[in-house]
Amino acid sequence: MRSSFAVTVFVYAVVTGAACAPAQQAPAPQARAADRPDPARIMVPDTLVGGTLPGCGSGRPREPYIRMLKRNLDPAVSLPETLIANRIGAWKRLPVGERVARWARLFAARADNVYCFGPKPGGYTAESLLVQDFKHDCVSLFYRTTELAQARSAGEAIQIAFDSRFKGVDWSRWPSPTGAVNYDDTVHLDYSEDMLRTGLWGLEVTNEVGAAIPDAAGSSRYAPGSYAFIPKEKLRYENLKSGDLLYFVLDEKNEKARTLREKYGLLVGHQGIVDRDGDTFYLIHAAQSDLPGVYTGNRVVRVPLRTYFDRVERFKGVMISRLGEAEQPRP
Repeated sequence: MRSSFAVTVFVYAVVTGAACAPAQQAPAPQARAADRPDPARIMVPDTLVGGTLPGCGSGRPREPYIRMLKRNLDPAVSLPETLIANRIGAWKRLPVGERVARWARLFAARADNVYCFGPKPGGYTAESLLVQDFKHDCVSLFYRTTELAQARSAGEAIQIAFDSRFKGVDWSRWPSPTGAVNYDDTVHLDYSEDMLRTGLWGLEVTNEVGAAIPDAAGSSRYAPGSYAFIPKEKLRYENLKSGDLLYFVLDEKNEKARTLREKYGLLVGHQGIVDRDGDTFYLIHAAQSDLPGVYTGNRVVRVPLRTYFDRVERFKGVMISRLGEAEQPRP
């Protein structure tokens, strides 16, 4: 089942409070001429063009691919390339999970991002972008931090983004002549649960972190027992690592969460990133709304994971994936 724009916007309305909408995406419109960056303003490093462009000679349309890179390197949507290069250099010897957490922490510390659900005006899917560093939802933050953590440059992070989010794309028609991407293409995964199963965002380690139990409720899309999760009261925090990727499982006992399960087939209602500081475990996520007394929402925030679980009733537990050390920046 694929999501329509109407379904996705309804899901956006239902998943309120501290939660972020799931990874269902809407059709992406063609980029408006006024929104397209002037290619003369943006330089693509030599390592991304010519014979070294990944996949050249294997069917990739060279010029549209370069336009896609330039479009997503535009300072209007991307962190400065100098900042990205500096952080990649400074963190390159850290474990990949620590790099994911450092990038997430960087976004949480900045004052220049707001929450924006991807299909809404200005969001990354609505604008047919791979990068929108100043307007995040939970999925885009999840995407961007893992891509930057595995890249040697700002440009390579964009390549990783395209090659994972649109793995298996038909290169005879991609990207579009403008460099825009289309989140309604059938190769894009519309459900967070399916992202977990691919292994593209790390191996599932749910059973390594806590005693997982089958999700007995299921949904209109997934049969009971299709996935196992760790109930929040059984989560063994000491087994978490920085950069672990959390998929928050909807609690069917909560009315809004049950609606998402029954009507839209969802098990996962939110995604976030672990940032471990000694024996304290933080969640970094794109928060749509305030968590009164804890944080002000409408931006990327960092909050103690225990506090989040205590305060947010719509989730009953988590599933977890973890990037392996093979995902190091290549030399």
